Amino acid sequence: MEEERELKCPLCQHNEFDKDKVVLAKYGLFRVTDYKANMLTCKRCKHIMLFEDGNTFFLGVN
Repeated sequence: MEEERELKCPLCQHNEFDKDKVVLAKYGLFRVTDYKANMLTCKRCKHIMLFEDGNTFFLGVN
């Protein structure tokens, strides 16, 4: 059985976030699609974490 994990801010350990959808533009000659990501902002310290399709650019999960 898989253990349920709670997402925590890596800076302050708070667990409440504001969630927004963002689009990060790719630049270059062969720009086919942009990066679509979810942006989670910690409500306490305003640290930003970006997640793309279940993967993360920064691991904020213990």
